[in-house]
Amino acid sequence: ETAPALAFRAFVPGMAADTSAQPDPASLVVATHLGQHLEGGLVITGEVVNGSSAAITAVKVSVSHASGGAVTMRETESLVKVIEPGSTGPFRVYIAGITDTLGTVTAAVTSVEAASMPAPSATFAISGPHPFQIGPPDPKTGVIPYSTTVEELRGTVTNTSDTRYGEMGVVVAAYDGLGRVVMVTAASELSVPFQQAGQAAVLLAGNSASFVAAIPIGLLLTFEGEVTIKGFLNAAAVP
Repeated sequence: ETAPALAFRAFVPGMAADTSAQPDPASLVVATHLGQHLEGGLVITGEVVNGSSAAITAVKVSVSHASGGAVTMRETESLVKVIEPGSTGPFRVYIAGITDTLGTVTAAVTSVEAASMPAPSATFAISGPHPFQIGPPDPKTGVIPYSTTVEELRGTVTNTSDTRYGEMGVVVAAYDGLGRVVMVTAASELSVPFQQAGQAAVLLAGNSASFVAAIPIGLLLTFEGEVTIKGFLNAAAVP
């Protein structure tokens, strides 16, 4: 069973003063909505919620797992590089050797930095899961070989800003019916329209790129309630 997350009041330069006796509630940055599932070992997932009034980056999180008197701790960070006020950034840690989800997990933000650039502006469309093709169709039978261990989510990300994006990466998170983050994965390399072989991908303003994210087969069916899938874009503005 998941325990409530620990709140952490993060003072970021330009956002709040360290000497304040009563910290501004808007400076609250929290690691919350924790979930856990098994993938060989224990995977703990959650998200950072930026309740401050400025964009933040380099958000580090301490995750603890307690079971039978033993406590295991892991350090991780938000997989979303820049988190705008009111937005979120998922995180994920793996602990080998644990074979059940009966322990108690907690997480707390340990440090943040003020972001010098805004987060990318983008929208997502994600479908699936779909069978994961692992090879070409059999030339005689036409049968398509699919993986028996993984399946895929297919998506598109649209650049809704007025700038060009490069150095792109997509993070995909799944939320269960209770709003917990129950899966976090990274997508494959983005496919951009008119991209030339050997050149770095650049997504023009208003254009869309496609991607695929592999996940363990049947995993989404194990979570409670209706599962919601959300995408996050990491990218840098390029000339």
